[in-house]
Formats: sequence, structure tokens, C-alpha cells
Amino acid sequence: MPVTRFPRRAVSASFERPLADGDEYIVELEVEKLGNTSITYAWRVLKAELVDSDGAHTVIHVDGSGEPTPLPDALRAVLDDLVNDTA
Repeated sequence: MPVTRFPRRAVSASFERPLADGDEYIVELEVEKLGNTSITYAWRVLKAELVDSDGAHTVIHVDGSGEPTPLPDALRAVLDDLVNDTA
């Protein structure tokens, strides 16, 4: 499935602490919400178990002409199990 069929609709980020070149960090990514044509991902960047930044981005599944179209059934089946129900 081409990545180009999932353009970003919205992006947000909050930066709490700086990261320096060479710092070790962990990135957490989760599926926050599944819509009919969209997926919202939430993410956090942690260093030493402290949140350095967090945010979310929403992507829209589009057809060949760029119009929103329902998420493919195979993708939805995989992502349904990953949705964070506590969000």
C-alpha cells in the first residue's frame, strides 16, 4: 500500500525538554483513533523515562484522484487490535 495514499491532515506537537545530538531516547507510537477514512496516531519521545515531546498526527486514506476513501479492510483489521481504548 503506497504511503503517498495517506497524506497528513493534522499534526500537533509539544516540546517539553530539549534533546541533544547523541542523546539516547525512546519513541512510543500508538493508534489513538480509527475513523472511516482516517487514522490518528499519538506519539511520545522519552529520555531517561521523562517525556521530552509528545504529539499526534492524523492521516487520511485517499484514492487515486486524492479523494478520501474508506480504509482498506486488511489495514483496519490489523489496526483495530492496536487502538488505545483509554485515549
